Amino acid sequence: MRTIAKNRISHIVLALCLGALPVLSLAQLRELKSTRNGDGTLNFGARASNERVSRVTVWLQERGVVGITLAQGVKDTFEGKWRQVNNRRIDFTLTKIGRDSASGSGQIDLDGRGSFTRVSLNGRTGGTPFSFTFSVNDSEENVDLGDAPLINRTEWGQGDWSWGSRASESNVKNVRVRMTSDHRIEIDPSPGSNDSVAGHWWRKSSDQIGFDIDRLDGSSASGSGTVTLDGRGSFSRINLSGRSQGSSFSMAFRVTGAQDQGSGDLTNTQQQRFINVAREGVRGEFSSSTRFDFLGESVGDVVFGERTVTGSVRARGGNKPGNYRYEVVVRNGTMTVKSVNVRRN
Repeated sequence: MRTIAKNRISHIVLALCLGALPVLSLAQLRELKSTRNGDGTLNFGARASNERVSRVTVWLQERGVVGITLAQGVKDTFEGKWRQVNNRRIDFTLTKIGRDSASGSGQIDLDGRGSFTRVSLNGRTGGTPFSFTFSVNDSEENVDLGDAPLINRTEWGQGDWSWGSRASESNVKNVRVRMTSDHRIEIDPSPGSNDSVAGHWWRKSSDQIGFDIDRLDGSSASGSGTVTLDGRGSFSRINLSGRSQGSSFSMAFRVTGAQDQGSGDLTNTQQQRFINVAREGVRGEFSSSTRFDFLGESVGDVVFGERTVTGSVRARGGNKPGNYRYEVVVRNGTMTVKSVNVRRN
């Protein structure tokens, strides 16, 4: 709980999983995932601190865990069990926050249309009392947006990545976006670079994903951004800005669909990106305990939008130790593996 009340909290995810339910004459709720705007406070009584909360995502699943994950770099998650009281009410008990044990209880008021109107909880952890209350804004604009497509795509286009403190800027030609069902997002400008951004996403509008940044290249960071959806399971635009290790950063990227289809020479950095993708494909052919020594790798020209990466690899330990030759076909536009062929020397 060291980090829970340090900064203004703008977004909370409430992930709930189904425990044992009593047999009641009601419409039994099995799943729910909904994001709503509103007004709320998170209070830690020992410090008399009140933190404003303006967004909550409620997530109910079928396997027994209650969790509230705080965004903006805060990693601690409230966990416990829940049960359905009636068609308009869920009760839950807390068992831990992050790695720390906790006790407490709470309630979620449902709206009868697959979403919720209010969340409240009270508890203690490490001798410190805490409470949380949240009410959905009563406005026509505050409608449940449902879930978003889980994007896992690389798109080509035009953009700029800048570090304010270094007054440096670099061109971005392709970006990979990966969203997961636990509301994590990774944004990798020019996949394979050292500027990968990670954070927590939510559905901001019918055509936009909002996200809070908590990591940059493995280091702590803060900031926010948006991903504009293209309506076809991918994205068309990204804007983000934040700070990490005392420096500001930002990126603006627009998808154009243009990509390098030529057969000319790649730069060393471009070659290494293809090789890194191919290596991941090779690793997938062996057990997780295998260690690898890669040798003599090369990247071929574009043929029908694909490049073939070839090389040698020595597998040590694992399920198939030995010396191998490999050939991996990588899609030139999306930087994804099409096929892997590994054969023993």
